Amino acid sequence: MNQNPYLKTDWSDHIIDPTQYEKDANGAVVIDPLTGKPKPYVIQEGTRFTAGRANNIEDGIYGAYGWLVQYYEEIAKLRVQLEMVGRVPINNGTFFDTLDNDTPKQLTRLRSAAVAQTALTVGATEITLDSTPFTVGQYVTVFDDANQESVKVTAIVGGKITVGALAKAYKKGAVVALSNAELGLARQRILFGNWGTYSIAVSEAV
Repeated sequence: MNQNPYLKTDWSDHIIDPTQYEKDANGAVVIDPLTGKPKPYVIQEGTRFTAGRANNIEDGIYGAYGWLVQYYEEIAKLRVQLEMVGRVPINNGTFFDTLDNDTPKQLTRLRSAAVAQTALTVGATEITLDSTPFTVGQYVTVFDDANQESVKVTAIVGGKITVGALAKAYKKGAVVALSNAELGLARQRILFGNWGTYSIAVSEAV
């Protein structure tokens, strides 16, 4: 355990006996120069309240308040992280906020996505994509106009990613994304994301 750096003052009460008076070496009663009256006998000398001791108290309060501010920020960050884990356990990290400065807080959506180049069957573990903007260990959402599910990326080789076995089938052009959420036009609702389609033009070569 670290030693507390604050140096506290051990205070003592100033206790006198009003029935007795201070006497000098000759046995004469000592007169208090401030009051002009006999000086009461001191049983215990009290701790003096000085500017140095007062400033030490202020420094201690100021330092403790600084720690409270830091702890509050750390607790706020942990609350956000726990909230994300509770709501989206397998997509933890899709939304993030550093919570480490005074700028207005916003959740940032990680938008990395790619398009499946072939249809996907139930149980498939490899997905060929038009790009691979992911990293091993991330969870991605696979979705088309009918189904969706989240799987973990376990390997990336060339234009293919390896994931956990798919529980559903998907059309060619299905989207694989870190987040399949889209903001509505009024930016007040989170909607299901669009999936990819292909436009094909056919011409006859003579």
